[in-house]
Amino acid sequence: MNQNDASRAALEFLTSKKTGVLSTLSKGDEPRARLVYFSSDDSFNIYFLTFANTRKAEDLKAHPKAAFTVADEETPRTLQIEGDAADITNSPVDDAIIETLFDRLQMNAKYYAPIARFDRSDVRFYRLTPTWVRFGNFTDGHSTSEVLFDVTPDT
Repeated sequence: MNQNDASRAALEFLTSKKTGVLSTLSKGDEPRARLVYFSSDDSFNIYFLTFANTRKAEDLKAHPKAAFTVADEETPRTLQIEGDAADITNSPVDDAIIETLFDRLQMNAKYYAPIARFDRSDVRFYRLTPTWVRFGNFTDGHSTSEVLFDVTPDT
């Protein structure tokens, strides 16, 4: 797979997913990871909501760097993103990003997303802008260079 094919496949994989694992560091430099519903754009930016009184918001205020992972067990693929997280609650955002995120938050009509079960607080909207992206496609290939691909996001 060449670089362009890997980038296209990685973006297609990312946009097909609804949840991923967000990893942060606490104020005390303790690692934390949690599942979040997200939307993304063509530059591999990750968008998600949380409440202002959560550990996620606290962590990102103390350490605005984070990692994000999506995976598929059935067709073994993974996408790993590291980057800079920013609270963009009061910034203009493409309507399609917002619509996709809200659709994903409401996709399970019986249970909804976990965020719907928390005590209400100010909602915060975050963007994780990648500084590093790696796509792992383990469906074919027999060496590291045939299954792992560094992706350069369009900025």
